[in-house]
Amino acid sequence: MNLTYQNLQSAVADALAFSFLGHFQPSEANSPPYRVVPPTYAPPRKGDPPQYLTTETGEVRLDSPQSFANRLEEVIASENLTPSFNIVDGHGVVRINSRQLPHRAFDAAMRDSDLEGQPFFKSPLGASLRAARPATATALFRHAPETLLFGVWDSHSGGGIQVLRLARAITARVFGTGATERPGGAVKSDPLNITKDAGKLYLDANFQLTLDPKQADKDKNVEGKTKASIIGHGSIIAKNAKDGVDVEDIILQGAIHLGVLRKYRFPVDNGKPPEEVDVAVRTALLAMGIWAVQSVATRGMWLRSGCDLVYQDLTWLLRYGGGKDEAFEVSLATARKVLDEALAALAEHNLNWENTPITLKANKELLKAIEISSTAIGTGEPED
Repeated sequence: MNLTYQNLQSAVADALAFSFLGHFQPSEANSPPYRVVPPTYAPPRKGDPPQYLTTETGEVRLDSPQSFANRLEEVIASENLTPSFNIVDGHGVVRINSRQLPHRAFDAAMRDSDLEGQPFFKSPLGASLRAARPATATALFRHAPETLLFGVWDSHSGGGIQVLRLARAITARVFGTGATERPGGAVKSDPLNITKDAGKLYLDANFQLTLDPKQADKDKNVEGKTKASIIGHGSIIAKNAKDGVDVEDIILQGAIHLGVLRKYRFPVDNGKPPEEVDVAVRTALLAMGIWAVQSVATRGMWLRSGCDLVYQDLTWLLRYGGGKDEAFEVSLATARKVLDEALAALAEHNLNWENTPITLKANKELLKAIEISSTAIGTGEPED
C-alpha cells in the first residue's frame, strides 16, 4: 500500500504499531562477513578493557535505542521543523539550543534560565509544560513536540514523584548477527621519543611540563602518577585492544508505537470536535517519525569511525494484531510529502508550529559555572 496522509489518519485510529526493518552493509564491503566497529562499554570489573555488547547468540549492538533516537532528533533539527528554545548569555549570544539538551525542554539548563525576567518553569509557558499530562498534552505539542515521540522525564524542575514522565513512541536499534570479535593492537607513538629515562614529569601552574617537583602544581597533577604518558607525552601500547567484529548481517529494527500516541489528548478551544484534533496531531507525529527514520536510514548511517553503513532495503509494516499486517511502500520523497500535508492540516486547528526559537537568558549562576568550567586549566573530566 502507498503511504498517504489519509492512510496515516486511519492508522493512528486503528493500528497498533508501524514497524520497520532494514538491512545494511558497511560502505567498504558488499558481501559478508562484514567488518564493523561497535561502540564500547565499561567492563564489569574496574581495570578490564572496554567491551562490546555481544549476546550468547552472536548478536552485537551497533547502535542503542537512545543513540538512534538522537540521530532522529538531529535530522528533525537539521530541517528546523519544530519549535525550540535558544539559551543566550548576557550579550545575547546563543550558548545552546534546547534540541541539543539531553532532557530536551525539561533540562537543567532550561530550569536555570529565565524567560522575560522569570525563572523559566515559573513563567506561564514553562509552567504549562510542567503541568502537561497525556490527557492535556497541547502545550507539549506546541512547544516541545519531540517529547511526545522520544519521551521525557521532568527530573530537574522539582515536583517529586508526580512529575511528568512520557515513554518513547519510537524505539529502534541497530545490531549485527553472527558476530566474531577481531583481536587487535594499537600504539600511540611519541615523535619526540620522550621515555621513562626523562624521570618524573609534572605540570606547572601554566599547565606546562616541568621536571622540577617544586614547580609542580598540586591541582594539576595526580599524586604518584608522574609518567610521561600521564601528561600527554611518551608512547603508549594499548593492551587487550579490539579491532572490531565480523558479522553476517547488519539490521535496523524498530517501530513507532501507535498505542503510545493514542494516550495523548490535545484539548484546544477552536470549535472542532476533540477527536478530530487528536487524530490530526497524532497523524503529524507519526508522519514526522516515519520521515525521520527514512531520512536517517537512507541518507547514510555513519555511526562512528569503522561503522559507516549503507542501506540495502527498508520495509515498513503496519501492524493491527491478530496476525493482520499491511505492507507499505515508503520513499523519502513520499514521506516528506505526507509530513508536509500533516503539518499543513494543523493550521486548521491553530496548532501549527512557530519555528523561530524562543529566547531564554541563562541566569548569572549558570553563566558563572559555564565560565569557570570553560576557562579552568585541567583535565576537563566530568564529576565522579
